[in-house]
Amino acid sequence: MENISIDELKPGMFVQGVLKQTGKAKVKSSGWVKTQQAIDKLRQVGITEITIDPDKTITDKPKKPEPEPEPKEPEKPVPPHPTIPRVALEQELGNANKLFEQAVELQKKTLDDVKSGKPLNVAPLESLTKGVIESVFNNQDALACLTRLHDKEGYLFDHAINSSILMSIFAKHMQFDEDIIEQLAMGALLHDLGEVKLPNKLLSKKGKLTAEEYDTVKQHIHEGWTLLKQTNGISDIVLDVALNHHERLDGSGYQAKAGDDISQYARMMAIIDSYEAMTSERSYRKDSNPIQAFKKLRRDCPNCYDESLLGAFISCIGLHPVGTLVKLKSGKLALVTKSNFDDPLRPTVKVFFNAKYEHYTAVNDLDLASKKVDDEIESSIKPEEFKIDLLKFFKHAVIAE
Repeated sequence: MENISIDELKPGMFVQGVLKQTGKAKVKSSGWVKTQQAIDKLRQVGITEITIDPDKTITDKPKKPEPEPEPKEPEKPVPPHPTIPRVALEQELGNANKLFEQAVELQKKTLDDVKSGKPLNVAPLESLTKGVIESVFNNQDALACLTRLHDKEGYLFDHAINSSILMSIFAKHMQFDEDIIEQLAMGALLHDLGEVKLPNKLLSKKGKLTAEEYDTVKQHIHEGWTLLKQTNGISDIVLDVALNHHERLDGSGYQAKAGDDISQYARMMAIIDSYEAMTSERSYRKDSNPIQAFKKLRRDCPNCYDESLLGAFISCIGLHPVGTLVKLKSGKLALVTKSNFDDPLRPTVKVFFNAKYEHYTAVNDLDLASKKVDDEIESSIKPEEFKIDLLKFFKHAVIAE
């Protein structure tokens, strides 16, 4: 045995016992001191001399040098606005409408299968996301229109489909590779899959949830992650989006992750999930118009969302997103059919209703940015304010063209 001072103690030495100390701390047993932090702790409690067994000292083998990390590909700059569509809106609308209807049926079947305990069939979902992305690259305004036509009774599958469309548009705007866009679109489509394990009465409850009910609702992220983890063909990106879309940068999310612990993909999904929920009417809550939703995302929780990503999302969706019903100062009602990224408050609209006399008019396209047009948007409105069946109008007057 050998007696040494605390200053001579090194990591790897075997402490047999305490020889001198100024405090009353007790060392419960002999053993190896593995870290410098452990030595500092002994010093802090007043231990000044100890007895060691030098024969038991562990000598660390020289560590292999850590491999240098591979250089990361620099992030691509966010473009000022989406690229020019490959296909005219009128040409893509019919295809987009069929795709959306197929998506609704497929999502219903998927949820029913999961509820009944059947394994998740990934192949048709992959085919669907590829179709969505192709339509977005053809002309993103076509599917964007359809995300604004909500069915509050079918929120669970509409929310998933709309989220997948918005994610495809957002990821395209961020100039991600198409393979990444496909994985993100799939992740958005399946991000709330775990909700099928929750009681229906809890999902549709009117009013505030109790603390116990809220804890139950939060479990859907783990339920969904578990279902997806057990499924072949599900990528890490899909799993990340499903598990972490309720995380917030300030740590106020479901799992209290914060800052760099939240990936860029999960941050994007958090924005989309919140925005789509805010702009959708539920049985227990009225919806917000897009501008109101954007304000809430920034005002109600200023440190929750990635500000640069939120700015990019607003840029690619537009202040008056395609498919939004607006009232013009002239008293006419119109549907936004094309965003104007140089002047977001002056998009192209399709006028079809006179609010003053409450009757339909001849459908007319109006570019509010044109110097020849003396009209502008007064506000976003809801179709029910004027008893308008917007979905019926859209399919007959817009897609029929």
